[in-house]
Amino acid sequence: MKKVILYSIILPLLLAGCRRNGTDSNGSLDLSSVDAFYETVALIKSGEVPTPEQWDALYKTKGYGVFLNTEELRRAHRDAMLLTFDPSRTGQRDSMLALTGGEVYTSQYNYTTRMTLENFMDMQDHWDELAEFREGYDFTPFYPEAVARLAQFLAVPESEVEGVADISLLCYEYDAHSRGDNITMDFNMFFRQTPEENTGFMAHEMFHSYRNRIQGEEYREWLYSDAFLFAIDRAADEGIADLIDKPDDVPAYFRSKGFAEVLVEIYETAYPATPDLLARLDSLTTAHADDALSAEDFQNALRGYFVMGGHPNGLYMARVVERAGLRDELISGFTSPFEFFRIYNRAAKGAGEYVFSDTFLRYLDTREAAGPHLYPLTREVNQ
Repeated sequence: MKKVILYSIILPLLLAGCRRNGTDSNGSLDLSSVDAFYETVALIKSGEVPTPEQWDALYKTKGYGVFLNTEELRRAHRDAMLLTFDPSRTGQRDSMLALTGGEVYTSQYNYTTRMTLENFMDMQDHWDELAEFREGYDFTPFYPEAVARLAQFLAVPESEVEGVADISLLCYEYDAHSRGDNITMDFNMFFRQTPEENTGFMAHEMFHSYRNRIQGEEYREWLYSDAFLFAIDRAADEGIADLIDKPDDVPAYFRSKGFAEVLVEIYETAYPATPDLLARLDSLTTAHADDALSAEDFQNALRGYFVMGGHPNGLYMARVVERAGLRDELISGFTSPFEFFRIYNRAAKGAGEYVFSDTFLRYLDTREAAGPHLYPLTREVNQ
């Protein structure tokens, strides 16, 4: 049986509208933040503390301007730089490194500073190699190869995803992030990974930009205004994106590429706990739907529900779908978190995985029907 919706007609029109509204990018790769970072580190290593004007110049470069968009993030970055490159701050550095996983993850400042500090310390170990890499590496093919990888994953022409986001390399925590039409990626991560891994990682981030653009601002604001909607969208967004670039053994991959050990440990705990988390989500939702749990308590219980932005649990669900042979359906309905959970539930029924209750599924339908219109961007797929 074939399921057909006019994806190929509607999608280009939607993207054209986005471009006319000024949200399109040029599809470029920028390294100005990397160069400014090296200049600032040189000051610190010479015994100087950068002036407010010098910090400001660093954070006005494209990558940092996009990602470090709050004073809290900039403070954590500044502190990590000083703890790493100023030898007089060894005691403070050791105190930050001594924090336990719980102390790190429950504080945004501690988490950001610790992740960034560990990455900068790793950079110290091959500082000259990184400088040579910056000067000698040909970055030109990176952007078009990532575009091709995403287009292949979504089974759309490259022209539909080309220019979906600008990319900036910077020196920060060992990760990549999507901010609307802009993506940032850590320079040390780029250095450590193979070209193929970098292409997959960036296609992953481009997926987020592409999905956000198609969902539209009104729809995203609706999702982000509610803890339940935000939780299911994070699982869907990261779960599908992780199919682009994550291997079967994610913790082993993380360790081999230099990710912070505390991050790996959190992942190792969260991934196998997915069925229990889904069961609790079902229980909380059912209690709320039956008026046994107030709206306020329901919202509070679901804030930050899926750790690491939804990566471990979303990928677990996406793998269940993939093993059931429903991957094409999942990708076809990639814009909708509601569809993600419905497809997962269908896959779970025959796989011995957790299956959501009828009450939960009815609640999904009710919440979806009450929200802004999301065009059903489903392509032709064989079923």
